[in-house]
Amino acid sequence: MNLYIKLILYLFVIFILKIINKYLIPSVHKIKKSFNSDRLKYGLVSKYFLSNLTNSEFENYCKYFLENRNFKDITNISKPTTNGLTLTCKDSNNSKIHINCFKANCKNENNIGDNYESIGQSYIEEFIGVMVHDKITHGMIITNGNFTSETKKHVQNLPPKYNVELIDGTLLSSFSWQIREKIVMKLSSQQILTQ
Repeated sequence: MNLYIKLILYLFVIFILKIINKYLIPSVHKIKKSFNSDRLKYGLVSKYFLSNLTNSEFENYCKYFLENRNFKDITNISKPTTNGLTLTCKDSNNSKIHINCFKANCKNENNIGDNYESIGQSYIEEFIGVMVHDKITHGMIITNGNFTSETKKHVQNLPPKYNVELIDGTLLSSFSWQIREKIVMKLSSQQILTQ
């Protein structure tokens, strides 16, 4: 084969690969997004899976999580603060609650051990400061990471007027499995009713 034909074949192959890439890559991303969405919807999550979400996806999962815990009027804060407020909502008593969603990154790529970012006491103090400023007595911090022992102790020692619920990655994964069980039971009962 002469050089001219090889060059034409080479260019043709590159052209075909670019066309495939143009149509295949968006399809792969769409499938991956759908898969992640279904995994989140059905509670098939782990700390590591949650650490690989974007901040926006993690925040949306937190909303879904809150909805399944019977919170209502879940609203995004237009400008999230660094260590403060992400969402507001109301509980079953119609009391306003401040929510902070903190997506922790896994500190190693191999997901060995429980090596996630931890939320420290200064983070909690800033969040509580926002609560006090807004005259809110109930708050919740949701993370796929961990809380330091100082953070947990600080929250336990808050005045009784204030209630801050700490949901770490292990607890969030556990709650997610409970949501999954609830969905499975609902789907099972719907199938029984349609038979």
